[in-house]
Formats: sequence, C-alpha cells, structure tokens
Amino acid sequence: MAATNSKVVQIQNLNGETNRYVKVSARIPDFLKVYGPDKGYRVLSQATDYLDFAQGRKELCVALAAQGKLPEQHIKEFMEERRVVFKSQLVDKEGNVVAESSAIKAVCVVVN
Repeated sequence: MAATNSKVVQIQNLNGETNRYVKVSARIPDFLKVYGPDKGYRVLSQATDYLDFAQGRKELCVALAAQGKLPEQHIKEFMEERRVVFKSQLVDKEGNVVAESSAIKAVCVVVN
C-alpha cells in the first residue's frame, strides 16, 4: 500500500478493480510546463448552483412549491441536497478555448 504522502495512490472502484491515480498536486508541474502562464495560457473556473444552471427545473420547483404541489421529498432535495456545477476552461493567448471540463457535485445546505 502507498504511503499517505505518496504522489500516487491506489483507488478501488465499486467492481473491486484497483486503479493507479496520480494526485493532482503531482500532475500540476508537468501541466504548467506545457500550459503555464509563461506560455500564454490561463484557466478560467466557475462554480454555479445547479438550479441556476438548470433554470427550467428551478422555475418548475418554485412554481410547484408556490401551489403547494411539490412533494415533500422534492422540497427536501430542493432545499438541502443542492448541487454545484463546476466548469473550467483552458484558454490560449488568443482567447481560444483549448479544453474545457465540468463536474456536478452535491453540497449540503443546512436549513434552520
């Protein structure tokens, strides 16, 4: 098993298969050699509430809640089990998007 401060870790997936994963902190220096600011590249990142990203779903939830027709399970999801959309773009010195990536992650919002 790899040491806790190792740059490479083994991750076991749900199927029981083990995969080698190089930590982001170990990959950054190689990335910057090719796509660093000194080469004219920049990374743009944005985090957006999923409901703002999915405007139609947000409007539907608000309308149903206003009419008292939003089932309790959906109210809980709407209020507590929020998701955030993370989007990043790699942009070259001419302003062209070279690559982009996005991910949706759950966040917990505590409502008192």
